[in-house]
Amino acid sequence: VSLRTGERRPVVLLDDLVGELEVVREGLRACVTEGTARRLQVLQELQVAGKTGTAQIDDETGENNAWFAGYLPDAGSQGVQLVLCGVVYHVADQRHGGDAAGRMIADFLADLRADAGLAAAYLPYGGGR
Repeated sequence: VSLRTGERRPVVLLDDLVGELEVVREGLRACVTEGTARRLQVLQELQVAGKTGTAQIDDETGENNAWFAGYLPDAGSQGVQLVLCGVVYHVADQRHGGDAAGRMIADFLADLRADAGLAAAYLPYGGGR
């Protein structure tokens, strides 16, 4: 039921849920391999799938709110999957999600990968090296 209108929304059947989810996964990977997060090498090396976002908040100052949300592939038999989200408020100089929040996530993952114990526990195949 729509909160705005109170009307029932039509039911959408997902005939091929596996196939449709794969399309979404491909899009999230493309954000990192060829989209707005492509310059963040560690995200590519670790096969992160994600999405960047930017919300313009002030035309005069060029400030934005920027975010990156994503996940790493399953860490194999350990059954651990790392999900990430970073938000940076009031980013100056018209920087966007991939530039600000994506960089923060990339720095976090680089530090995580540099710690052998954490890399083995949380990164796919012990760190993607």
